[in-house]
Amino acid sequence: MDFLLFHLRFTVAVALFTLLYAAFLCRETFYRLNRFFLLLCISFCFAFSFISFSDLHLFKINENIVTGIRDFKGTMMSTSNEQSIKHVPVQSGSRLLSAFNWPASLEVVYLPGLCIFISRFIFQCISLYRITKKSCKTEISGKEVYHLPGSVSDPFSFFKKIYADTINYSEKDLSKIIAHETVHGRQLHTLDILLMELLLVIFWYNPFCWLLKKHVVQNLEFLADKTVAGTFDKKECQYTLLRISVPTSKLSLTTNFNVNHLKKRISMLNRKKSVCYGAVDHRISEIEVVHSAKTLTILIY
Repeated sequence: MDFLLFHLRFTVAVALFTLLYAAFLCRETFYRLNRFFLLLCISFCFAFSFISFSDLHLFKINENIVTGIRDFKGTMMSTSNEQSIKHVPVQSGSRLLSAFNWPASLEVVYLPGLCIFISRFIFQCISLYRITKKSCKTEISGKEVYHLPGSVSDPFSFFKKIYADTINYSEKDLSKIIAHETVHGRQLHTLDILLMELLLVIFWYNPFCWLLKKHVVQNLEFLADKTVAGTFDKKECQYTLLRISVPTSKLSLTTNFNVNHLKKRISMLNRKKSVCYGAVDHRISEIEVVHSAKTLTILIY
C-alpha cells in the first residue's frame, strides 16, 4: 500500500465522518448511538484506507481507451515544434517537480512526528503507573478508590480503577464523582480513549483526528453525566460540576471528571431527549404498562 495513498484515503474518510457527526449528531441525546457511530467511523476509515480498488475492479479502465490515449499523445508530440518546447521556462520546472521524490520527503517529515507521539504515549503510560504506585487505595461506598497525591487533583478513571482526591472533596461531591467514574469503568470508556490515542499516534498531523477525539471524549462525558443524573438530583450534579471547575494536569489516556466543556455538559444535562429517542422510550414504557396490565389480569382471574 502506497504511503501517500493510505494517508490520503484515511484523511478524506475521517474528514467526511467527523463533519457529518458535527453537523447532525453531536447536539442530539443519542449518546449510546453516537458512541457506536464514532467507533464505526474509525473502523470504516481504516478499512477504506486498506481497500485495493484495483483488486475489486471498481476503477478498471478499458485497455483500448488507454492505447488510444497513448497513440493520440504520441501523434501530438511528433507534430509539435521541439524548438519552442525547449525555450519554455516552465518545462524545466515541471521536470524538476516530477523528478522530486514527494513520498520520501513526506516520510522524512512524518517519521519524527510519529516518534514524538509514540514517546508521548509511552510517557503517559509511565506517568499513570507512577501515580498508581504513589496513590493509597481506600474503599468508599463499596468502591476501591485510589487517593491521588498532591500533584494531581482531578478525578479520573482507567478501566475500573478510580482515582480521586478523597480528602478535599465533600462527601456529596465525592459520591457523585465516584458514581460518574464507575459509569466510565463499567461501560469500558477507556477503550475508546486508548483507541483515539493510538489513532493520534499514527495520524498526529490530521486535525480531523484531533476533532474526532474531542467529540469522542465529550460524548463519553455526556453518557456518564446522563447515567449519574438518573440516580442523583440533576441540579446537584450541575453544582458538583461547578464546584470542581478548576482543571489541573491530567492524563490523556484516562477518562477524566473534567470541566473543560463545563457549559456544554450542563447544557446537555438540561437538554430534552431527542425526538426519535423520546418516541422509542415512550414506546418501551407503553409495552411495560401493557405487560403489567396483562400480568395483573392473569393474577385476578
